[in-house]
Formats: sequence, structure tokens, C-alpha cells
Amino acid sequence: MTTVLHKKIPEKTRVLVVDDDPALCEVVADAIERRGYQVRQAPSGNAALNLILSEPIDIVISDALMPDGSGMELVSALKTSPSPQPPVLIMTGYADLTTENAIAAGAHHVFFKPFDAAELIAKLDETIGFERPPKLKRT
Repeated sequence: MTTVLHKKIPEKTRVLVVDDDPALCEVVADAIERRGYQVRQAPSGNAALNLILSEPIDIVISDALMPDGSGMELVSALKTSPSPQPPVLIMTGYADLTTENAIAAGAHHVFFKPFDAAELIAKLDETIGFERPPKLKRT
């Protein structure tokens, strides 16, 4: 299930990157910022939920398993939250989390680590409804 946000450009889209590995969180955030998105970071699902409840976040990219609130717990908490529910893209290195189970729980997409940053950006663009201009052909 893909939900497309009504935002159309990265510069007006607030992305929250959630991972307990600070280095990976920074790498993902940097790639997203280079694309032009506004990026915030959180070290856990619980910290992410507090941030989402206190400021507008348009889309979340979260690790699946973390201490102090996993990405899957965040997906569940957002389903019952009174605030707007941003779509959640899940990153995981665990084979026992299936895409079908994550989607059924409310996630919008699952990336298995290691993943390609270009694939992540393409799914992010797709989720917000941003269409990239076609590449010019060289003659």
C-alpha cells in the first residue's frame, strides 16, 4: 500500500530519520538532505514519537528494531495517535521481519540493509508524490 502525500517538492517536506546507530542515522540523513528534504533525527522509536507529537513531520524513515521503542512499535503508536500520521518507511537488517508483516502492521515500505541510497530516495520521492524531471538524452 502506497500513500502519496499532497506535498510535491522535497524542500517543503519534513523527514524524520530514526536509528539507534548514530553513524547510519547520519548517513541516511545526509543522503536525504542532499536531495533537498528537511531532515530531523531521533535515536529511538520513543524519541521519534515525542518529536512527531511536538512538531510537524511529513514522513518517517525508521530502523525496525531498536531499544527504547522499535520502528514497528512506532508504526503501532502512530496508528492510535491523535496527531497526523506520517507514512513510515522501515529499514531492517533482520530477515525475520517480512515486508508483508510490516505492511500489514502499517508500514508503507521496507528496505533491507544494506540498501542503496538511490532506492531510498526514489521511494521517498514516490511517497510524497514528487516526480523527478526526465533525464536529458545525450546526442
